[in-house]
Amino acid sequence: MLLAMFSFVSVNAFFKTLDHSYPPFQVVFFRYFFAIFPAIFTAFMRGELSQLKVNNLRVHICRGAIGALSLFLLFQSLSLLPLAEAVTISFATSFFVTLFAYLLLSEKIQLLVGGALIVGFIGILIVAQPGGNFFKIGALYGIASALTEGFILVHSQLIASQNSSSAIAFYYALFAAIFAGTALPFIWVTPSGYDLLVLITLGVGGGIGQYFLIAATRLASAQVLAPLIYSQLLWSIIYSVILFDEIPDDSLYTGFGLIIAAGLVVIFKDKIIQIKQAN
Repeated sequence: MLLAMFSFVSVNAFFKTLDHSYPPFQVVFFRYFFAIFPAIFTAFMRGELSQLKVNNLRVHICRGAIGALSLFLLFQSLSLLPLAEAVTISFATSFFVTLFAYLLLSEKIQLLVGGALIVGFIGILIVAQPGGNFFKIGALYGIASALTEGFILVHSQLIASQNSSSAIAFYYALFAAIFAGTALPFIWVTPSGYDLLVLITLGVGGGIGQYFLIAATRLASAQVLAPLIYSQLLWSIIYSVILFDEIPDDSLYTGFGLIIAAGLVVIFKDKIIQIKQAN
């Protein structure tokens, strides 16, 4: 799980080092097209190549469209915000997962969890630093990306009984790449040698991170893994300082503290309730 989080933050940091600005959907295409190859390798290693044949292709097509939109929003956020700030806002995904689990899976939202979600949202507001009645546009992109990513994660659980994890990862990358690729004839900007290497690394590294994530979920429980998501902040701060001379301000740490506290309450809600009942 730690390797997965490191991979995801690293490719996002590399994205911010591009020499030139590229249309977001061109970047999304590279991110998903080159993630297809690690997905196929994962299916091969797990003996699931035969399970790539699915009967609900329309569902995977819709997921690919939403995935392309989600990553488009994330890259917009990364382009407009310091890396550590964008990564912190992306943690809102865990709160949207809870919301969509209620809407799609009929999971109840307990009072404790509801309070934690409110605290976490306050933390996001502190990081986003709204001025007057308006958020920074980069923060809005980040929150919208977290919302769509939260939907995709919950929907993956919804279709997990009908599809192997390899099939879900493969078709998600394939159709997201196809949707982003339809715009290429109209927006293509030929990358420099360095930028091409970064764009390819973006896809391969993201796919490798997905492999580590899938492996982690097979080896440990969600309660063990979920807190490790927050290790992304450590790497994002290191990259921000070394690569971009971005020094996080106090509001980032305050907001992140509230977000991580709320996230841990959601993750360990059952154990907290058991302790309260025991007392």
